[in-house]
Amino acid sequence: MTDGTAVNTRKLIDLHALHIPSLVFADDWKAWFVQYSDAHGFELWRSDGTTRGTTLHVDFNAGPLSSLPRSLTTCGPYVYHSAYDEEHGYELCRNGQRIADIRPGPLGSNPSDFVRCGNFLFFSADDGVRGRELWALQWRDPQNANPAPRLVADVRPGPESSDPVSLVPFQNTLFLFADGGVAAGNLWRGDGSPSGTRLVKDIAAGGADGIPDAALTLTTSRLFFVGDDGQIGRELWFSNGTASGTNPVADLRPGPEGSDPRDLTVMHTDRVAFSADDGVHGRELWWSTAVAATLVDLVPGPASSDPVDLFFSSNNLYLGATDPATGTEPWLVETLDLLNPGRLADLRPGSFGSRPAGGYAFAIALRHVILRADDGTHGTEAFVIDGGGLSRSFGQGCGGELRQPSLRTTAPRLGANLQIDGSGLQTLTPSVAAVFLSAKPSFPIPLGLCELQLDPITLQLLGALPITGSNRFSLRLFLPDEASLLGLTLTVGATYIPSSDPFLGFDLTNIADLRLGR
Repeated sequence: MTDGTAVNTRKLIDLHALHIPSLVFADDWKAWFVQYSDAHGFELWRSDGTTRGTTLHVDFNAGPLSSLPRSLTTCGPYVYHSAYDEEHGYELCRNGQRIADIRPGPLGSNPSDFVRCGNFLFFSADDGVRGRELWALQWRDPQNANPAPRLVADVRPGPESSDPVSLVPFQNTLFLFADGGVAAGNLWRGDGSPSGTRLVKDIAAGGADGIPDAALTLTTSRLFFVGDDGQIGRELWFSNGTASGTNPVADLRPGPEGSDPRDLTVMHTDRVAFSADDGVHGRELWWSTAVAATLVDLVPGPASSDPVDLFFSSNNLYLGATDPATGTEPWLVETLDLLNPGRLADLRPGSFGSRPAGGYAFAIALRHVILRADDGTHGTEAFVIDGGGLSRSFGQGCGGELRQPSLRTTAPRLGANLQIDGSGLQTLTPSVAAVFLSAKPSFPIPLGLCELQLDPITLQLLGALPITGSNRFSLRLFLPDEASLLGLTLTVGATYIPSSDPFLGFDLTNIADLRLGR
């Protein structure tokens, strides 16, 4: 674990070399991961950030036979996943215990594509009768502490599968790609009921697969994806959730070949960054709203810079880019409009470049931007960048029904405005978004199955904004340029009041951890 400084970088525990390199964090700040040991095989582990608290959580299959947990997804203090045993195959589990046997027998239902949407966990599964279809579990149920999963809709009636993928919550609705038989691999939406699950738009006429990458990218105001309608090739599309509002952004490479957008990366509230090849400039960096796409030509001319590992945080885009002189090295492009592109450092002098096989894997620690790189001398190690003012979102918040309240901020830089944007509440009745600032508490405070991430002792109200018929709010706060504030760490969160949430009566957003800088 590290905060981006050498003095506070330490090993928690010695683990076996075999592991599955991914961590998920529950709202109680516990980390969950899959790790191998000779005695237990691949099983579910948990860490609270201490050496003593980093342990095997449960040996699902007693002894060395692995359960190989997959698709770890957090809902409040729980982690949902699938796990394997010889009697049941892969089935739905919570915190290392099987909670359903959707397809009795050793084949299993193989649950996957988990996503939390308000009180519900949606996923795909195959019950052996209707193929792989859309399922749901009401993980927060006031009437039932141990709810059972249910089939949401047989999108492709009969034994053939609709294969739901890329499930995302957007404006109190679940969006996904599915194959309905007539409209293959196209955009669908649902409210959690069979009648409310319907096709949004048939991207490619004639039953062709109009969404070849099967990946939705969600901003607070739009959905973006790569579509192919059979006319203009693979290009960037956007959707507001309606048929008329689902269209290509632009034909970046005129003709049927398409510009083949890749690595779509959310840039705050309404835009995405990505790489594309317009046939003139090579594969270069672009950014787009739902209105237009803009080129950022990192290596001018027809040669490609091949942008990779795009990571947007605190108003800056970090990425790997290639030029003939230095090979692939880390680059920085500033602000939401992607200005002043430049190489951050030539970490490995010469033309080989410093990007390791697994990519730069940019991330935010409390005090720095961290990446991994190979400088040609030390092998692949951690490097840090002084990111100035940093903002990092944490947690999922808590909303009733299908609401997924969220909050993001711009970079907290002294002498400038901090913009706080919230979304996720769609209501026909007047409501209020109350935005709070606090120091980070030493531990989260349980509220039923939700976790309060704000410290009530240091809590300060920043503003209360009325919301009527909208699911978004914005608040600006000027940060004075005072040296005493430099490096201060704070936390921002918000509540929506009133709410129909039967547990709390209000919705909680996720939080944003802030480090004030210049």
